[in-house]
Amino acid sequence: MELFEILDIFLNEIDELYNTILQPIDNVYKIISIKNYKRKMNIEENQYFSAVYYEFMRKNKEKGVVYTPLEIGNYMILNTIKVEDIIKNPFIKILDPACGCGNILISCYKYLFKLYRENLDIINKNNNIKLKEESISIHIIKNNLFGFDIDKNALKILSIDLFSESNCLYNDNFVERDFLTEDIKNKFNVIISNPPYVGQKAVDREYSLKLKKLYSEIYKDKGDISYCFFQKAILNLKKSGKISFITSRYFLESPSGEELRKIFKELCSIEKIVDFYGIRPFKQVGIDPVIIFLVNSQNIKKDIEIIKPAGNIKENKTLFYNSLFLNEGEYYKKFYIKKNILNNKGWILRDETERNIINKIEKNSFTNLANICNSYQGIITGCDKAFVVDEEIIETEGIERNILEPWIKSSFIKKGSIDSTCKYIIYADNIDKEENYPNAVKHIETYKDKLLNRRECKNGIRKWYHLQWGRNKDIFNGEKIIFPYKSENNRFALDRGSFFSADVYALKLKENMPFTYEYLLFVLNSKIYEFYFKTFGKKLGENLYEYYPNNLMKLCIPTMTNNLDDNYLYDVFQLTEEEINIIKKQIL
Repeated sequence: MELFEILDIFLNEIDELYNTILQPIDNVYKIISIKNYKRKMNIEENQYFSAVYYEFMRKNKEKGVVYTPLEIGNYMILNTIKVEDIIKNPFIKILDPACGCGNILISCYKYLFKLYRENLDIINKNNNIKLKEESISIHIIKNNLFGFDIDKNALKILSIDLFSESNCLYNDNFVERDFLTEDIKNKFNVIISNPPYVGQKAVDREYSLKLKKLYSEIYKDKGDISYCFFQKAILNLKKSGKISFITSRYFLESPSGEELRKIFKELCSIEKIVDFYGIRPFKQVGIDPVIIFLVNSQNIKKDIEIIKPAGNIKENKTLFYNSLFLNEGEYYKKFYIKKNILNNKGWILRDETERNIINKIEKNSFTNLANICNSYQGIITGCDKAFVVDEEIIETEGIERNILEPWIKSSFIKKGSIDSTCKYIIYADNIDKEENYPNAVKHIETYKDKLLNRRECKNGIRKWYHLQWGRNKDIFNGEKIIFPYKSENNRFALDRGSFFSADVYALKLKENMPFTYEYLLFVLNSKIYEFYFKTFGKKLGENLYEYYPNNLMKLCIPTMTNNLDDNYLYDVFQLTEEEINIIKKQIL
């Protein structure tokens, strides 16, 4: 049976169960119905229906839908809602604007129930109310918890799972609404969520245009839908209200997140940031998350608490997760920073010692890489199999050698050297007439259908046998430093005359610069510069970093010398033994 057919059966049974719970019958029969449906659907008695639904969504690769693990949801709640909040205001309004099946809201209900029961007398006394223990559940669901989502099936599952915990049903607070585009009249005390992580390319064009109109300052370039959730949440938050979101850490460093970072700095008090820094807690989802806690008020003097993994991330990822979310030890690093050190161009979340190292490097440098070099991306073929060949294919098919150029991919590049793989690219942009290169064209023609499908060919910009983006040949001629755009470490190498793929970038010295390629290679491949770049480079998963020029070119470079030794750099930057040891410990 196909996945969609199984899902359809599941949703039909959810509809039946939901309609049963809506009926004006005794709760005992509703609980029995829930147990019967769980037995029928092979769901364990203590398991929520939401777990099954999220598994369907995962297998169906629904964009942006990410299940929030129970322990992370609990951590967010415990660090957001305090007992004094409830004692002060038992009518506190807590919203999840992308609630899905209610993983966070149900955990919130259980936590609130405990707080009410343990503090009922003082809550009643301080607020002049007469709340009884048997009424706590309905009070919470009617007055405290609110959820919006665009998935009506998820909302039905939320109602069923919440009923199974509370024996209460009040659907007026859990409604099918688009938080981003609809006018939300209410203001909330707390907005807590795991909003969808969806880039612009994955969003329906009409919806994307609507968001760009509503959130023109932040939803642009490579902005994410989660940016819009932040802005709307701030607008719908009461004064001194709290926001707690777990979202992609992309906004911390990316150029597209600059306006959002400004909003946080100018409008909010940033209480705490938990940066997973490459640890991915969501199963089979390639998201690098961060949890951020904000308050809708300004407190310039308050330091921001930062929590990050300690030591080697690959080795310590389970220890970090268990210690932070399951209270098993303290395998994380905690420190505090001032808000004024956060740069709108990108937030560097480093402790004072590491920031001092960065300051010394930048203070004792001559200029930055952008002033010394130009950067270039490699060739986009549109179909590597059509254009990239080896000696065997060249000999067998008699491909004309005067149309071939040496070829480099990112995997060929090592620190200071390039592996020779005897690969070549048919530089087809040099083909003026097909009859002049019959063998090369014949080889490319095997992939003609795929090549004709390229956008540039459809628009008549490229001939079918040309490269998709062949670049200017001058980029490849002569000396240049090449490097992969994704790597675990700094891998810069000197190349002379090779052509390279789009997963490789090049640095070419500008004219009359007082630097040599040899010196730049020494600097860029040094331990201190790998440490330096990784303080602000974009993190991708456990160990990968993004070496796009928009970040790399910010590196500050010291005056050139002939002394190519790491100790020379340590001396130039006036680093202490403690600071040198920090670098050596982090960069093995």
